[in-house]
Amino acid sequence: MAGNHMRFLPWQPLEQYLVVNFPDPDAYRDKLLDAGSQDYVLSASWIAELLDVSRQTIYRHRQRERILQRTADRYAVELGLHPSWLWPEWFDDSRIMSLENELSCA
Repeated sequence: MAGNHMRFLPWQPLEQYLVVNFPDPDAYRDKLLDAGSQDYVLSASWIAELLDVSRQTIYRHRQRERILQRTADRYAVELGLHPSWLWPEWFDDSRIMSLENELSCA
């Protein structure tokens, strides 16, 4: 990351991708707590297994609704994706970081 800037991305695009592409093999899904919601999310345990992290990490991501850009990159690579596939805004931030790097090296 360039400088001391921490950049965040929304958690939701990753979880939506996982729901569609990685159904829980035990067919266990937690129903969202929103009243009347018909949406389902994968269990935190299953997501943690897919991303090779702890359940507590997934709970934190869900609670905060965002993740660090470097974490997003690691998760996308773990899934065999480029992060821009999940977060279209990825390149905008990358261009800014690249420019910051060029300016700091000058």
